[in-house]
Amino acid sequence: MTSTEAHRQGIAVRLLSEVLRFTGRAAPGEPICSVINAQNLASIDLHKGIGFAEVERAATLAGIEFTGGEGVLVRCSSEPACFGAATRSSPLQHPAPCPHA
Repeated sequence: MTSTEAHRQGIAVRLLSEVLRFTGRAAPGEPICSVINAQNLASIDLHKGIGFAEVERAATLAGIEFTGGEGVLVRCSSEPACFGAATRSSPLQHPAPCPHA
C-alpha cells in the first residue's frame, strides 16, 4: 500500500511496474496475478491501466476471504506489453498465486 499522503503521485504505478519488470526477468512468460478488494476501484483501475485483465470475481480468491464483499483476480503477462503507460496512483495489492495461469 502507498501512504494516503503519497496518493495520486504515480508512486504505485512505479512500484507495480518495477514488480512486473523484476518478475519478467525472474520468470519470463509467467503470468503475474493480484487479488484486489472489489470496492478498491482505484487499485483495479491502476492494474488495468498497466495491462492487467480481470479474470474472476468471488467471495474467496487465492485463499483470501472477502467477508461481505468480493475480490477481483487480475492477471498480466510478464512480457513487456503488459507494462502500459498508466498514470494513476493507488494502493498496491500484494501479489497472489495465479490459479488461472
